[in-house]
Formats: sequence, structure tokens, C-alpha cells
Amino acid sequence: MKFLSSAHLREYITVTLVAVLVWLYAEGENIKTYEMDIPIQFVAATGQDLLIKPTRLEDNPRVTFQCSSAQYVQLDQLFDGKAIPIPLSEDPNAPDGNQQLLLKQVFTSLPIFANLSVNITEVKPAQVVVNVKKLQAVELKIAQSTEGDSLIQDVVIEPATATLHLPKDLLNNLTESDTITARLNKQVLDRLTLNQSHTIDGVQLLAPAGVRSEDVRIDPPSAKVTFTLTRQTKNATISSIAVRLVMPVASMSQYDVSLVNDQDKLIRSVKLTGPNDLIDDIASRKIKIWADLKLEADDLAKGVGKESIAIVPLIQKPESVKLVEAPGAINLKITARQ
Repeated sequence: MKFLSSAHLREYITVTLVAVLVWLYAEGENIKTYEMDIPIQFVAATGQDLLIKPTRLEDNPRVTFQCSSAQYVQLDQLFDGKAIPIPLSEDPNAPDGNQQLLLKQVFTSLPIFANLSVNITEVKPAQVVVNVKKLQAVELKIAQSTEGDSLIQDVVIEPATATLHLPKDLLNNLTESDTITARLNKQVLDRLTLNQSHTIDGVQLLAPAGVRSEDVRIDPPSAKVTFTLTRQTKNATISSIAVRLVMPVASMSQYDVSLVNDQDKLIRSVKLTGPNDLIDDIASRKIKIWADLKLEADDLAKGVGKESIAIVPLIQKPESVKLVEAPGAINLKITARQ
């Protein structure tokens, strides 16, 4: 058997390595056709305040392109599932703000493709319509509101104003008295100590009711509110409330009024909300509340001869105490006395 000398062996290995490198280089430079689903996100161009719909497409565009395998590897690493921002500007000539975008042009103009000299041959869908409208900026004062009947005083809101960004067609819905609202949540207020100063950061800001829409943005979106809590509210369910009949004295001798259902003498499970002290007094019966069935002379006269009439009871309670649910009607039988 004939063996290669060490010099020949080195030469053989060198030639083989060079051949492999040449093959790898040629393979890397070999142009092929690839397909890739690429997520994109439409964003406002730098310095522009825009409302864009949609910002994302339901299905990612499928891009067909030609490049070397080396370039494909680079692209695959660069994308990595991240949405590519597509900056848009307002087009004054676009009807109602609708812009028709040719996605092949959009992708071709992206630096990530241009820098690698990638040839884009097709994009599906070929085009999309995106609505782009300029937003108007309006600065408004921030005012606080509380859920329920809690009372607060010595209120300081930081910042004192916020900027409302809204489409032009909503501007007419604003009034001079409109403010942005910093709403204090009832659940938060119920946990606080009375007659002490409290500071709550990150209180959500709400646009005025006339322009409240997902198309409206508030900057900043939240505020810091410092205040003293002077009254809290709570909920309670009263097991039963007695029903009273209220009618003109002159009619009492003319009509007999009776309940169709005897169980309607009481209204059960009445849900109330109001200041803590009043709710506690109602629950302990220190303050009595009633359900009045009010009948006027006309009601009595019209009810004669009917099987029954339905009257909704009026709950007599302190003004600051509210009903969570209104009671249902009670059926009465009215008979004229002979």
C-alpha cells in the first residue's frame, strides 16, 4: 500500500478545505425564492399626532422575495416575529382619511430590505386601506369626581390640566365648561381613614362624556390626587320595610283598599347605598324607612271595578341614601263603599 507523504497530505487537505469554502460561498450567494409572513404595525410619522385604523392587520402580509441564503438568515434573525413599524403621514387629498397602500412598495422602501438588496417579487394582500386622520389637541382642566356619595375636600390634582387628543369631527361636542375627570374609585375610598389627608397616584383620567370614545387619547392618562376624606359610603341590604297606604283623608270614607297579596305588607331585601353613618342607623332601626303606596282621588275612582291596580311604592329615606334596585309594583284592590 502506498502512503501519502506528509507534504502531499497537507496539500490534499488544503485543496479540500478550499473547495468546501468555495462551495459554501457559492451556496451562500446562490439566489433563491423565499416566502415569509411578516407582521407590520402602522404608526404616526415622527412629529405627527394621528389616529390610525387599523394599526395592525388581522393576518400578517406574506412577502415573496429573492435573495441569497446568507441574506435570508440575516432577515430571519432581524425580524424574529417582531412587528415592523410602518410610519404614515396625513394625506390631505385622501377622501375621509382613507389611504390605499401598495404593500410591495411599502416593503421595498423599508431600509431592512433595501440595505440587503433583497428583490421583493410579490406581497399578499397586494394593497390595504388604512384610515389616517390628524388629531386636534385641546388642553382642559382636570376635575375630580367620586363614586357613590363619599365627600372629599382640600383637593389638589397634579397636573392641574391634561391634553385631549381627538378627531376634528368630535370638536363640536366639547363645551366651554367641559373638564377632564379624575374619578376616585369607591372601593379605594372605602378603605381610607376619615378626616385624614390621602394621596392616590395613577388615578385614571376620563374624557368629557360628549367626546368619550376609543378614538380619543388623554395625555397624561392619569393624575395624582391629594384630598381629605370627610364622608364614606357603604352598601347594605335591609331585610324588610313596612308598606304604608297614603291617600287623601276625604277619600278614606269612600273607598276600601286592600292588598291582593297579603305578603306585600313588607318589601323584603331592599338594597341601599349611602353615607356610612346613615346606613348604619337604618340597619340598626335608629332611622326608620317606609314604603309608601300613594293613591290620589283619581287613582281610587279609576280603580273601582277593576280586578286590581298596580302601584310602585315610594321608599321614604334620607335624601343621600340611594336605592340600588327599585322595588316592584304592588297590586291593590279598590272597592267603593255603599
